[in-house]
Amino acid sequence: MSLDSNQLPSREIPSPIEPPQADAKIFLWGVSLLAVVTFAIVAVAAGFRFPGQRGHETPTGERRLIDFSFTERGGRTVTREELRGKFLVVNFVHTGCSISCAMVNRRMAEVQQLVAGQEDVQLLSFTVDPGTDTPAVLSKFADQFGADPKRWLFLTGSKTALYHVIETSFLTRDPSSPYMEMPGGFRKADQIALVDREGIVRGYFPGMKLGTPADIARAVEELRRAGSKL
Repeated sequence: MSLDSNQLPSREIPSPIEPPQADAKIFLWGVSLLAVVTFAIVAVAAGFRFPGQRGHETPTGERRLIDFSFTERGGRTVTREELRGKFLVVNFVHTGCSISCAMVNRRMAEVQQLVAGQEDVQLLSFTVDPGTDTPAVLSKFADQFGADPKRWLFLTGSKTALYHVIETSFLTRDPSSPYMEMPGGFRKADQIALVDREGIVRGYFPGMKLGTPADIARAVEELRRAGSKL
């Protein structure tokens, strides 16, 4: 006896397997994010600047290097008058500091190389810890970075006088902040300042960025040629 086709037992036909679209999207999103993060890390390390981003910050108000008289690591007295008419590349040191201070001073050492032979450029390092950073200590510290005693001066003196010059001429100070790694409570003490021949601070450059020495050397040349603001 034959069975009618309508009486045959029905079988479920399996639906086609759909690709895991959600998982694929998550995977592609993750790869894209990783690529962006990797590019950002490499770009920062290489000193890359996105279009329109400046390599330095300018003071919100006029900052001018005031008169001072401090002791250089070699023991001689250095005054503001001695430095008139020169471009000054200035940073702030604490010989007891570790990683960040070493990085900033390596950038200063690179600046020293880039401006070699330019007699109108002087490098200055003001200590923010004069109780520790005696001339002998500063001398040993400077030797680690190949600092030319004629081109790169390391200055110390009384804490009151040093802090007055740094706060008045360069950095904002907030001694109450619990997050300051360096003595004195100075904000952004890892910056390198550029002072023009008239003693006016023209810019602050990130002291730990690889591209900063070239940016500073370029800025000095621009100021020398044009005599105008950055």
